[in-house]
Amino acid sequence: MADGFVLDTELRDAQTARDELRVAIDMIPGQVWTSHADGYVDFVNQRWCEYTGLTLDEAEGWGWQNALCPEDLPGLLKTWKEVRDTNAPGEAIARLRRADGVDRWFLFRAIPFHDAAGKLVKWYGTTTDIEERIYAERLLAGEKRILEMMAKALPLTGILEALCRLAEEMSTGLITSIRLLDRNGERLLHGMAPNLPSAGACWSYPIVSEEGTVLGTLAMYSRLPGEPSTEQHNLIEQVISLARIAIEQSQAEEALRRSEAYQAEAQRLSLTGSFSWNPGTGELIWSDETYRIYGFDNSIKATLDLARERLHPDDVAVFERAKDQADDGELLDFAHRLLMPDGTVKYLQIVSRAIRDEAGNLVEYVGAVRDVTAQQRAERALRRARIRGIESQYNAMMEERTRLAREIHDTVLQGFNGVTLMLLAAARKVDNPPEAVASLQHVLDLAEKTLGDARRVVWDLRGPSVSGDFANTLRAAAEDAVRGTDLSLDFVVRGSPRAMDPKSEAVAFRVLQEAIANTLKHADARRVRVSLSYLPRGVRLAVRDDGRGFMVDPDFRAYGGHWGLLGMWERASQVAARLRIRSKPGVGTEVSLRLA
Repeated sequence: MADGFVLDTELRDAQTARDELRVAIDMIPGQVWTSHADGYVDFVNQRWCEYTGLTLDEAEGWGWQNALCPEDLPGLLKTWKEVRDTNAPGEAIARLRRADGVDRWFLFRAIPFHDAAGKLVKWYGTTTDIEERIYAERLLAGEKRILEMMAKALPLTGILEALCRLAEEMSTGLITSIRLLDRNGERLLHGMAPNLPSAGACWSYPIVSEEGTVLGTLAMYSRLPGEPSTEQHNLIEQVISLARIAIEQSQAEEALRRSEAYQAEAQRLSLTGSFSWNPGTGELIWSDETYRIYGFDNSIKATLDLARERLHPDDVAVFERAKDQADDGELLDFAHRLLMPDGTVKYLQIVSRAIRDEAGNLVEYVGAVRDVTAQQRAERALRRARIRGIESQYNAMMEERTRLAREIHDTVLQGFNGVTLMLLAAARKVDNPPEAVASLQHVLDLAEKTLGDARRVVWDLRGPSVSGDFANTLRAAAEDAVRGTDLSLDFVVRGSPRAMDPKSEAVAFRVLQEAIANTLKHADARRVRVSLSYLPRGVRLAVRDDGRGFMVDPDFRAYGGHWGLLGMWERASQVAARLRIRSKPGVGTEVSLRLA
């Protein structure tokens, strides 16, 4: 009788433990599932059922496939079979259909569980919603294509049409149109609208240049009445930014083409200055247009000394070298600048050829002088427009990445961290049966791994915000990295702080992050010391720990994808900085970055 009572008590306790475990798993804000060794699904948690609209009975076995996007199912099944065949952890990306019929991208991850004898007995897995990550990656890829089209100076109509199609791809159900103002800014021209239908709603926005001039309009059409969502607002801002860059670049290129056309027409009408010069006698003859270019009255006799009076001081050597070539009878083709009395600078292109007599003796040079100042200014304006465009797009992409990282951290990570703590508390209450304890421990391991992966994704997404006091920014980043850990931090600043190039500051910020992350993950250290030294010729950042150390690979290979030393070296090379790693087993590691 006593044995039966004890058995009943143990069974009730085991059932209670299983019930508590089930509640804990159902409270996880992610989707969790388990399967037999052969892939037969025997459990999905409540979150999975709520998302897909399937019951546990409907999902059991192979019924879960009904929730997969049909286009992605074959690839996922192939990967799932390969993972089972290798008996190792694996992952895949596919779209999972929501209960309302909407497909969203998910990351499917599976981890095997073996018994004490090493036999595979179960698979544990999660499905994580990565729709926002996929959206951001698609948007960045689309923006890259648009910027490449701009860099190749493709026609504006093609760029704007590609931009409209990108906006439509990124927001299902919207149709996009871009219309330009005419050159006089008085009326709208026919624009790009590849798929314009009859619409239930239209949202229209001006495209404004950096100087505040309206360049055109962007309109998005929805088949249904309503206001744009937050995501659509962000997309509209991105499209307007890209359209502005493309239009300004096109206008600058058009201005350059017009300038070149004016120069050609002026030369055709003999408005380009001409000259003749006899090296033997020194006689120099200018046309009226040449006098106008140099800014002299045509009553003054033209001489080389007169031309030298207008030479830009930095181009005297260029002029004299061309004269020496002329003495040798070579073809003259060179450019130089004039510094006019009012301080303005003119850019000249001089081309001439030698005239020889029947015996081959040099008689004189006959040539043309072209004032190419307008062309030079147009080329500089085009370069500035391209640089502004690239900088603007880069800043927009980094802001979007930082926003995504902040939202993931403040929502998913915080919630998942709380659930992990609840699971840990529940695990401490369960000590029987062993199967339940082992299952709960594996769920905890899976939760901690997923949380760690998510934190690394957030870490990589965030762009380094280095502004103001660089030393204090680095100090705050180091303190954030070690907060909540057993690692003690010393942060030292030497020398007089001074402003640095923003790109160099960003590289130093990333190297600091990676070095401390490696210390936390691999070094088993008690203390890390960060020193920022402002030297007479450069800045040195050093991160040293007292951990286990390792043998340094001189080729900076990636150490199985976990150390990231190659990534630090690549970042340093982008700003011509020098990265040095010193480490030996048992004596700790020092990462040193020297910036010019």
